[in-house]
Amino acid sequence: MTESNITLPSDATEARFGRTGIAESVLAEQVKLLYANLPVSQAVAMVNGVVLAIVQSSVIEAPQVLSWLACLVLTTICRGLLGFRFTRSAASVENIARWRVYFLAGAAASALVWGAAALVLYPPESVVHQVFIAFVLGGMVAGSMTLLAPVFPVFVVFALGALVPIIVRFVFAFDDIHFAMAGMGAVFLFAMLAIGKRIHATIDQSLRLRFENRDLITYLTSEKAQVDSINASLLATQEELRKSNEALETRVAERTAALQELDRRKDEFLAMLSHELRNPLAPIRNSIYILNRIDAGGEQARHAIEVIERQTRHVTRLVDDLLDVTRIARGKIKLRCERLNLTDLIARTVEDHSSIFKRLGVALTMDLPPTAVHTNADETRMAQVIGNLLQNAAKFTTQAGQATIALRVVGSCAEIRVSDTGAGIDTELFPVLFHPFIQGSRTLARTEGGIGLGLALVKGITELHGGTVRVESGGPNRGSTFIVCLPLAASDAAHDDPGASVHGKNSSRRVLVVDDNRDAADSLAQLVEMFGHSVAVAYDGPSAIVKAHDVAPDVVLCDLGLPGMSGYDVARKLRAERNDIRLIAVSGYAQPEDITKATGAGFDGHVAKPPDPEEVRRLLL
Repeated sequence: MTESNITLPSDATEARFGRTGIAESVLAEQVKLLYANLPVSQAVAMVNGVVLAIVQSSVIEAPQVLSWLACLVLTTICRGLLGFRFTRSAASVENIARWRVYFLAGAAASALVWGAAALVLYPPESVVHQVFIAFVLGGMVAGSMTLLAPVFPVFVVFALGALVPIIVRFVFAFDDIHFAMAGMGAVFLFAMLAIGKRIHATIDQSLRLRFENRDLITYLTSEKAQVDSINASLLATQEELRKSNEALETRVAERTAALQELDRRKDEFLAMLSHELRNPLAPIRNSIYILNRIDAGGEQARHAIEVIERQTRHVTRLVDDLLDVTRIARGKIKLRCERLNLTDLIARTVEDHSSIFKRLGVALTMDLPPTAVHTNADETRMAQVIGNLLQNAAKFTTQAGQATIALRVVGSCAEIRVSDTGAGIDTELFPVLFHPFIQGSRTLARTEGGIGLGLALVKGITELHGGTVRVESGGPNRGSTFIVCLPLAASDAAHDDPGASVHGKNSSRRVLVVDDNRDAADSLAQLVEMFGHSVAVAYDGPSAIVKAHDVAPDVVLCDLGLPGMSGYDVARKLRAERNDIRLIAVSGYAQPEDITKATGAGFDGHVAKPPDPEEVRRLLL
């Protein structure tokens, strides 16, 4: 619908209005002027809305911008349909008041949408974009002044609805600049209302003169039609220029994006090439160092030679893969999957990287099930995943710290956990931690000094195998745990009890012994190891909590009288964190009230000191 489709009433219609009184006729003409100007106002509103949305999208989230723009489009369409209905109806003095109410409601809705820009599109950190919003809103009010002034209440509703929110928003910024901006906005609003009132008075007087001098009104109507035609031509020309400009910008953006994509792929290729070639060089170099300093016929030499042979095959395989440029261009890595014993692979990978931990003074422990755990995977790629995680643990754990790699079966998945007591990770980094090329201050030293590709490779390779990877950390300086989950091989998933590696009757359990008496703690730990379980020892309450986080024990044998925090407090803390852990009190406090208190703290059982070895064995089944 264009403005040229709107026609003012004929002389016959005007004569009919005149018979009912000049006031009613003037009102009818004012309303008709509103609807006659509606197409122009809506076209300008859409152009300004699109420009505002494009500019603010650089500082406002896209969903907010699109939501606001959708509201503007919906309002514009509804008002356009209202104008279309008006032009198709037979307006009369009797129903013109109803059409004025409809237009007032549409103007109010439009004012709410534009006023909402001060809330939805307002960027608190960018004064420039704040000023731009005020500029656009001021322009909309100034531009609508002549279009809405024929019915002054309509202009008042639109002006107040569009400008008051931004003025209020400036006031609540509570600084001198925004107070000044709010003041200027208020002055501008009052000036527009005053000017609009004068324009309305002029239009009103002109319409009254029209009914007193038909010839003059006819002449003015003809002149207005010519102005409207010129405006329509200008708007059409402006629209054509806008479309041409958008097409040009689209072509430029497409070519720029294509160049950026080529550059990104080049950088990604070089980063991956460097990372994957360096990864196996560490164990090779360490083995060469060992061979240069030990007897060539000894056991250490044999192990070093095996490491070199294994890693040389690894390098050869990587070179073969990297020569396949199509693999990089398509973002794909070809996997050579086979039935893989993860228990054996982890043991060998730990052996390959053990010298790094020794050199850095970091204790590395393994917690592997007594039986093999199989998955269908590419051995080289999975060794790369485990190696990357071990290198991270070594690199970001301080001297005398501890790292642990564990393997367990959880449901139909094999779960590899690499934990350390090192630098930890800020939770703000969790969403981007596995993105490629994350480094510098964004990684809080998790990738400082590297190219930021190691964890991205871990995630990519794991997902190619149908697995998942996640990270857990209590924050900076509180260590971290990387958890890789891989589907079990078909036979393992079909025949193995999902909890057999942890909770089976004859399985090995992870046990934490807590006692401030070192002899008591160490001797009980030896007893637990003799029963075929892995064991960790803590000598006070706080260190027991730390150890529990590190080794994730299945059973805790805990004394009640501990320094730092009592055994009851330890039980409450651990029970609050985990429901699947078995807590057994081992204490000389064995009165009924002591047992009741232990149960209330979360203990599952109570054993009096000195504990009977057979009773301990039964509790660990």
